[in-house]
Amino acid sequence: MPESLADQVLPLIRTKERDLWEYGRSNEQGRRMLEGLDILEEAAAQISKPHPPYPAEEVFDVAHRALNSAVRVLARADDSAGIIGDAVRGLLALHPQLAPHGRMKGAKLKDWFIKFHDGPGGYFFELDPVQYQESLGKNGLEKIREHFTGPEAEDNSRRVYFSQRFAVLDRDPEAILVTHLRDRKVPAWYEDAARVLAEIGEYDRAIEIAHDGYTHGGSPWQQDDCAQYYLTLVAEHQPERLREETFNVVTLLPTARTASQYLELVEDSEKDAARAEMEQVLAQHPRECALFRIEHRDDDLATLRYVDAHLNGEQDMREVLAERLFPTEPAIATQVFLDRIADRLVKAESKRYRPAARGFVKLIKRARKAEAPEALEVIDKFVAGLRQKYSNRPKLMQALDEQGL
Repeated sequence: MPESLADQVLPLIRTKERDLWEYGRSNEQGRRMLEGLDILEEAAAQISKPHPPYPAEEVFDVAHRALNSAVRVLARADDSAGIIGDAVRGLLALHPQLAPHGRMKGAKLKDWFIKFHDGPGGYFFELDPVQYQESLGKNGLEKIREHFTGPEAEDNSRRVYFSQRFAVLDRDPEAILVTHLRDRKVPAWYEDAARVLAEIGEYDRAIEIAHDGYTHGGSPWQQDDCAQYYLTLVAEHQPERLREETFNVVTLLPTARTASQYLELVEDSEKDAARAEMEQVLAQHPRECALFRIEHRDDDLATLRYVDAHLNGEQDMREVLAERLFPTEPAIATQVFLDRIADRLVKAESKRYRPAARGFVKLIKRARKAEAPEALEVIDKFVAGLRQKYSNRPKLMQALDEQGL
């Protein structure tokens, strides 16, 4: 007789393990829970097909029991890696999808919904009444609204969350703005409001609010995130305006990412002019300009010179360019790689010396393989300079001698 769905899933979710505070044991439990989630998701996917292996009611019952067990496991585990949390989030996504198929509806589901927030699950997560509206029914939803947003509600952060979600459930744009924008001081709140307006199909209003958010001022990275969502909305719902609005965004918030997006929108015949225009827009932001040039300019040597002239401490960026330059300019590229080793040797620590010497050897092998005598000459001069500069470091001299340098 084949195993029931519960017999397959629940032993993977539940555990009597007492040492889940240990990182490794917690991760192993999380991986088992993800296996159980995979089985449940596969069973759920079969429900709508002819002759599913498990009745929909049974799939919900197992998912419900698994979720209740999973949050208890999470509450006593060191989930620093987030693996158990990922499993719980998967179950949380599955549960409302399956709820219409279960026996737990109306008042019973309402009681469980409220109890979830009073138990360990509520410490980590909040359920979404919008996702459960079909299963809760009108009376269940009103009881939940009263419990979490009424005069007797004690948890203010939870009151805010449920006020926001019930504004969505009511499909009330004005209530959405009141609950999400708050004091209108933070760009991220504008993005949140725009996303929720889009959720109820108010796309023009969402575009308007996202525009207000990215032009509002405040945290630059929040402005940029809001601008990216704004462009996503424009692309989906007002595509004829996308090029113009992308230019407006990059002008106000000059970043390599948005400049690249603009370049993708222009015709091939306009690429060169648009590239130059974007470099001009980014000119007062050297790092963004350098990132843009790395992606869109063919002249890597000129870009390297730009980085050296305008930026300090961008060795990773320099090495990206050096890798691309090595076939045609091996000496210049090798000097960039040597600069990394030189930086590591500024501080006199003997543990750095042997890795540095091995780094020289790798560069020598690469130069020989490429048949680049000019690169070998750069390395020889560099090592000679090191020997002279750090002659008072016997352990460094020893490390170089050991590698025949």
